[in-house]
Amino acid sequence: MQFINAEKSEEGTYASMNCSKVKSFLQFSRENDLTHITLLVALVAGTFTWFLIVCSNLLVIYTIAKTPTLQTPSNCTILGLSIADLTVGLLVQPIHLTSIFVTHENDFEHICCISILYGFFGWFIFPISAMHLTLLTMDRFLAIRLHLRYQELITSKRYVCASIVIWIYGFTIGTIYTFKNELLGYILIAFYFSNAIAIYSVSITFWNIRKHSSQIQVQHQNVEETLSIQRLKKSINTMYIIIVALIVSHLPYIFYFVKRQASLDVLENRNGFLIYIITEHILVLNSFVNPIIYFWRIEELRKGAWRVIRVSLGKQ
Repeated sequence: MQFINAEKSEEGTYASMNCSKVKSFLQFSRENDLTHITLLVALVAGTFTWFLIVCSNLLVIYTIAKTPTLQTPSNCTILGLSIADLTVGLLVQPIHLTSIFVTHENDFEHICCISILYGFFGWFIFPISAMHLTLLTMDRFLAIRLHLRYQELITSKRYVCASIVIWIYGFTIGTIYTFKNELLGYILIAFYFSNAIAIYSVSITFWNIRKHSSQIQVQHQNVEETLSIQRLKKSINTMYIIIVALIVSHLPYIFYFVKRQASLDVLENRNGFLIYIITEHILVLNSFVNPIIYFWRIEELRKGAWRVIRVSLGKQ
């Protein structure tokens, strides 16, 4: 997630950056007018995306905080995911826009430090979002598995503790990426293992819901039980949509990242730089797509948001 590649120092860390790669790219930037146009377009689009990310996630967080009925263990996981996405808007995206600006200005003096910060915060925050999504899918899995014991065993306090552990995990990954880059392969394995758990949990939960639904139809159980199953079905479908959005937003950057690792001069040509700008923008855009999915699929959250907005505007 940075314009430059780290060069391993004698101590075995990557804190010492090989800025010759940046110098080479900046030379290319000076000689290519299209690159300057691309940078300006990227700045405008990135600023607009930053505004959408911050506003949408703040609305989710504020709505849950102001609506007691939404303060459930399940929504606690959504709150954690929204906080992670908000952090993308408050930290990752501004640093990304700054890196684009200093590249446009050929500011060789500052781009190395900015790239280090961007790499750290990028690998710090994005795994946190993925892990909170895993926690959200595990919540739905436990809801169907534990059934009546769910409310007894699953509490918001326990999810807050899990969220704290996830943030520590993200900080560790960001630190390892910045100072111990040779461990990056293990980081990616852990990252995609958590995504595999999320997909497995959703699939098993969906299968169990279909099984329970069939049993209810055969046994002609009460309406309340039927409505409960329908709500679980809808929540699982929501999880599928969120997971698909995550995969779609990450795949382009993954392909770019693999290409960059194989060819270190990938940014030293017009097409490589365009791909970099586009894949980074798609990656960050996922932090805006998530709240849109919440408001679209979760009726209580949507109504709560409208209520909060009306109260804020002085309309009862």
